[in-house]
Amino acid sequence: MLRPTPTVHKHLLINKPFKRPRTAFFRKKNPMMMKQKWSDVSDEAISEEGIYALHVPEEMYKFETDTYPAGQAFTVKAGNDFVLYVLNGTCKTTVDGQLLQLEAGEFLFFGKGAYQFKSTGAADVRLMRVAART
Repeated sequence: MLRPTPTVHKHLLINKPFKRPRTAFFRKKNPMMMKQKWSDVSDEAISEEGIYALHVPEEMYKFETDTYPAGQAFTVKAGNDFVLYVLNGTCKTTVDGQLLQLEAGEFLFFGKGAYQFKSTGAADVRLMRVAART
């Protein structure tokens, strides 16, 4: 099912399945591994529809949305590289020994694997994970 396209995009970061080397050096030096703001890719508020519109054609991607209660620790796993979007709330994780705080309207690219998170705000955290289909 195709999703509606937001009216304005400043530029598209994602238009094909993403592949990247899995070395610590690459992750530290690659700006795509830094957290990014949704406002850098769209003039509209972050939404599931906007995320679907960035990943075209849609059938090449797997989309999963999850909600976690405030203060809860949780694991995000993926068999492929993925992008994690924060739709609501805040959470924290550690990547390559560096503590990262993510909040609504931010996203980050991750390599395949399992990552430990904790919801840090007073509100529930809602995340959307997007990975290339294999």
